[in-house]
Amino acid sequence: MASRPTTASARPISATSKKPGKHVEDLLVSDTFTRELPADPLTPLDGPALTQSSGDGTDQDGTHPSLRTPRPVRNAFFSFLRPVPCPDAILIAHSPPACQILDLDSEEVHRPQFTSYLTGTTLLPRAKPWAKNYGGHQFGIYAGQLGDGRCISLCEVVNAKKERWDIQIKGSGITPYSRFGDGCAVFRSCLREFLCSEYMAALGVPTTRALALFATKAPVYREDVEPGAMLVRLAPTWIRFGTFELFHYRNEKERVKELADFVVKHHFPDLESPVKDADMDDEAKTVSVTGYKHPPTQESLTTIDARTQTPSKPEGQIIEFELNKYARLFQRVIKRTAVLIAHWQAIGFVHGVLNTDNMSILGITLDYGPFGFLDAYDPYWSSNAADKQDRYRFEHQPKIAMWNLSKLGRTLAELMTLQNGAQGSLGSRKGPDEKQEFHVKGEEIVRELLKEFEPSFVQHYTDLMRKKLGFQSTQPTDLNALILPLLQLLSDAQADYTIFFRALCNFRCSDAGFASCTAWDPSHPINTKKATTDCLIHLLTSTERLHRLANQGLQSGTPAASVSDLDASMTGAFGTTDRKTEGQRKSTSAKQHMDEDEPPTLEEIATRWKDWATNYRSRLLSDAPKATPMTGKPLSADLEDIHRMNRMKKANPRYVLRGWIAEEVIDKVQKHVPVLDVPALPQGAKPVRPVPPKPIQTDDAFLEIERVLRVLVQDLWGDIADSNSGWRDDDDRNAAERWAGQVPEWALNLVQTTMS
Repeated sequence: MASRPTTASARPISATSKKPGKHVEDLLVSDTFTRELPADPLTPLDGPALTQSSGDGTDQDGTHPSLRTPRPVRNAFFSFLRPVPCPDAILIAHSPPACQILDLDSEEVHRPQFTSYLTGTTLLPRAKPWAKNYGGHQFGIYAGQLGDGRCISLCEVVNAKKERWDIQIKGSGITPYSRFGDGCAVFRSCLREFLCSEYMAALGVPTTRALALFATKAPVYREDVEPGAMLVRLAPTWIRFGTFELFHYRNEKERVKELADFVVKHHFPDLESPVKDADMDDEAKTVSVTGYKHPPTQESLTTIDARTQTPSKPEGQIIEFELNKYARLFQRVIKRTAVLIAHWQAIGFVHGVLNTDNMSILGITLDYGPFGFLDAYDPYWSSNAADKQDRYRFEHQPKIAMWNLSKLGRTLAELMTLQNGAQGSLGSRKGPDEKQEFHVKGEEIVRELLKEFEPSFVQHYTDLMRKKLGFQSTQPTDLNALILPLLQLLSDAQADYTIFFRALCNFRCSDAGFASCTAWDPSHPINTKKATTDCLIHLLTSTERLHRLANQGLQSGTPAASVSDLDASMTGAFGTTDRKTEGQRKSTSAKQHMDEDEPPTLEEIATRWKDWATNYRSRLLSDAPKATPMTGKPLSADLEDIHRMNRMKKANPRYVLRGWIAEEVIDKVQKHVPVLDVPALPQGAKPVRPVPPKPIQTDDAFLEIERVLRVLVQDLWGDIADSNSGWRDDDDRNAAERWAGQVPEWALNLVQTTMS
């Protein structure tokens, strides 16, 4: 068991704990999920799946292979199962802020017990690990049982704030839910998730967390032989939309209710109480639905009217239906999901695999697979190479989220009609006069509640974009008059989303400053050195690139398709590569360009920018305080610009975890990851016994990961990089400049495979 020491040259990322923390073995272990919900009968709590016995016919942790054999698991939420021990695991990286969530001591990572316990090689006291059972819709089709195919939850931990966190290992071995998988995880995908989880958390986006990354030394067989890894991650719960779906489609209704009760009890306990006027003022207490005096039967719903020859409907009237806790649960999930998607759209994040099994019941970002962040602003971009129909493209994420919510609502519809223990497809409620009972359909409640998603999403998205634009007040015209026209301009110019908004922080409202921000002389060459700090120059250089790439496509004899997707076959500028993300590129970008003869001209972009900037300036001036508390007078335009710039820099990150940055870090680090040497095999040959791995040559091999955490994550707002002193370390300073700079053309809007 090896833990990598911190060298003198590595400036460790320190947590801000003021007092000594806990050892990992002293964590307060809990077991609400496994204690309160039914387990797989083949893996009982006292069964061999959790023992460490040895003997013939067992695998290395004492578990009989039959207990890990993929199989249908019915009427159970999980299977007790130990992670496959990994005594040779090596700690590659850890997140001090995530360690602090669990109240771990800042020096705990240097103890061998940290690696032993968190890889599951040694079980924590009182821990009974388990793999979860769930289903889900994948690419719009219900896929049946899915489950934790390579993940095992070690335990729940309650921290000093009384928060409950589920510690889960990704890459922990085969489970009953592995289907055709091997239970392993490759290093590159684990590192991507590790970095993105912590980056999203630093941005303030609801997300799971990454605690630690370990190398297993074991080879993992994908298209190539790759280093294996284990990722230890945290979430308040790993319950997904698909967890409800599995039991709903199996008609295991009691399990759906048990799960809903569990979620309410432990994650939304306020829903247990009767509705009060003071409860969540932005949540409706009732919905308007059709009430029927008599429960309509299936026959009455399909009766044909003899006169009109159309289906007749049972008589009903609109009533105000008071929401029970299950309807309010669904309502709460809708609101949280709307907030989450608003964050994604505001920062330019594309999840890539937005299936129902990848959506959290708590509205947090879950399962980082082929994700990506926008480089050139292309609303049609999908980060997933396997998403051939671009179902999960950037602009489509709000609609997909609502579609997924409708699938969750279907599982809860019957519960929404419960009253006094009565359950059915039709529920009853008193009418307005409190004398007549009315029967309602759960599906109608679901439809009414789903109507809350769009206004909630638009409100939160607009609020986030107002912060990015530096507004302190709210104007009802902001979305249509400023935000959407700006995004259209960025799309037409294919401007970099992150760079542009960071450059917008430098916008000036003073007369001289505004003239400088909007002036352009076509007779002079564009000063490309200012492309990351001046909005107009960035728009012009982006448009120039569009023309250059379009011309390359015409010269090569291929159609000048949508320039925004930068299709590799069009430009001929990317070369050939074995790297999965470079060699595959989506050809779905801004469809509006597909039928146009050519990209917009520089003159058109400059004119549109000046028109927008004029409106933007007027909005900023109207937003400025009329008087300051200190002087009773308004600030000068220059001082107000400085205040707004500082405010905007806290809403527009200096860096984003771009695909090329992640690939560069992976390339630098992965070659140092110890892995058993595997000879090349002829086609069809079986793997031979690997030879021992080569030792790590230097303790500095993984410092690039710490640099990403230090520079790109912890200083994502650029407080250090933009300060007078800047980064003292030359490598940190160079990385900060490159990562905040223009994206290389070969790297624009890379896509990812799902081979992980």
